[in-house]
Amino acid sequence: EKLQCTLFDREARLEKALNLKDEINTANSTLRDQVSDLKRESERLRVDNEQLQQVYNDLLARYEVLSTEYEDLQKSSLMHENELSKLKRSLEGSEQDRLRLSEQLDSVSKRASEEMRSRIELLKAEFVKRLSSCKETISSQQTNIGELESKAELSDQKISCLEMDLSKRDEENLNFQRRINQYEKAASLELKR
Repeated sequence: EKLQCTLFDREARLEKALNLKDEINTANSTLRDQVSDLKRESERLRVDNEQLQQVYNDLLARYEVLSTEYEDLQKSSLMHENELSKLKRSLEGSEQDRLRLSEQLDSVSKRASEEMRSRIELLKAEFVKRLSSCKETISSQQTNIGELESKAELSDQKISCLEMDLSKRDEENLNFQRRINQYEKAASLELKR
């Protein structure tokens, strides 16, 4: 009986050992499958990691480029702000110059207008004076012309009288010449006898 118990115990232990072996084999197979899956997953993750690293490197390079561009833009913006400030100051100076020139122009315009009005008044007075003098001269000349016309009429009358006298004298001279001719002919005839 003791032997049977020992055999029975051994068989039970053997069966347990076999069952344990099957469980271990099953577990090992499962573990191998899991290890294979993990290897595949690890390889996939490695590839993904490499791709992500590449993307990261590209993004880092792009970030560096953008950082450089941003710094350049900041410098350019600062330069533009400085230029804008200069332009604003220049514009303020130009506005002040414009106001100053506008005031000077108004002052010059007022002075020029006053001088022009004064000059016009002087010219008007001079014109009136000359016009009055011209009128007096014209009146005097018209009086002289009247006198000259009267003298001319008298001269014309005298000339007419003188012409008439001259005409009479011409006739007398002709008559006298005829008489002389007649005397000469008569004297010539007497001499021929």
